[in-house]
Amino acid sequence: MNTLSYGILGMIQTGPCSGYDIMNNLKPFREVKHSQIYRLLSELENEAYVTSKLVEQSGRPNKKIYDITEKGKKEIEEWFFKPNTPATLRDEFVLKAYLIGLKNSEEAKELFRKRIEHLRNKERICKERLEVLQESCEGVLTDFQSLAFGRYILLRQVLHQTYGDIRWCEWVIDLLEKDNINFLNYPF
Repeated sequence: MNTLSYGILGMIQTGPCSGYDIMNNLKPFREVKHSQIYRLLSELENEAYVTSKLVEQSGRPNKKIYDITEKGKKEIEEWFFKPNTPATLRDEFVLKAYLIGLKNSEEAKELFRKRIEHLRNKERICKERLEVLQESCEGVLTDFQSLAFGRYILLRQVLHQTYGDIRWCEWVIDLLEKDNINFLNYPF
């Protein structure tokens, strides 16, 4: 079972939910496609980790609601305390930053300015999601056993990481604006 499967199981363990619900809960933290979610839900159901029931809706298509089985609960419990696999960095920007010497100073600064724009947008979205979460989950955020608490602390982590990334980009732009700088002694 892959990490995303465990994440799906964990979300379902907090309460029955649809594939759409799972997708929305994952959005701030991981890029996933609907097809991935529904394929994994099907596999989890085939392996008896989850069950589903069809819920009829008026004016909208029917939807499947998934619930975790005892086998699924046992699997998620065993996974939770296994050592984490090392994080994989798959950020195209990092590779471009590594190859920055292929560009002139102005082109390099523009690359970092565009990254800052992207990060500012990410910051805005993250703040909006935090605001919605805080309004919709008032009182629940103090219950660390709720899915809302986990979502809250991870949104805060994404926001802090975004601030750090912006600061780093600004630092690089500052480096690129200096002439004959001793990079080893330049403060961050």
